[in-house]
Amino acid sequence: MYQINEDLAVQVGLTQKDRKKLDKLYNKIMNILRQSYLDKKSKIKADKKVRDLEFQMQSIWKFDQNSFYHKYRFFFKGCECFNKKGIFIPSSRCEFHKRLTKR
Repeated sequence: MYQINEDLAVQVGLTQKDRKKLDKLYNKIMNILRQSYLDKKSKIKADKKVRDLEFQMQSIWKFDQNSFYHKYRFFFKGCECFNKKGIFIPSSRCEFHKRLTKR
């Protein structure tokens, strides 16, 4: 479940409108993550959509837009990326993210 960090929200000056936008974006992300993706093309499309939504969340929070700090896009059922102390490293075996690995 998504919960706004209240201290940070006050610090960056989130408005009620910002909070509602964040809630909507979070719900969109969760709906995408709950889906089943059978083919490679739909997995890549879903990952890109979640990435874009996470960028929107960063913007509302007034953070620099940096995919290094994304987390939800690695929560797909079947994602085989590595989680090392909260840092996600794309795996060449992962159908969602193998395109992000260096070849």
